[in-house]
Amino acid sequence: MTLKSVNVLSVVNSKSKISTQIIDGKEHIVINDVVPIVDDIVMNGIFYPADEINKSYMTLNDNLMPLDHPRINNEHVSALNPQAINNFYIGAWGRNVRKSNDKVLMCSSSNLI
Repeated sequence: MTLKSVNVLSVVNSKSKISTQIIDGKEHIVINDVVPIVDDIVMNGIFYPADEINKSYMTLNDNLMPLDHPRINNEHVSALNPQAINNFYIGAWGRNVRKSNDKVLMCSSSNLI
């Protein structure tokens, strides 16, 4: 098996992927088909095999989506860590999470307009 080591960066290269929607009575920016992870990837020195991703990717639904991966004292921490929320949260969360081939896809929504 070959290992892929990449930095996952979701780049929106099409205006058609960005829209505004009313969610809970407020206007939100919505970015479709964000790719937060792919199968068999190494991130932050940890290997994430496809079978483990398949078991857990749905946990991204309704999860906070920070700007960049939160770090406290130069250590990666959960996006749910209170300091991470304070320092990295931009009002976005993931929804409509699904799998397409080797990619996890989701919408990222934020009311920071």
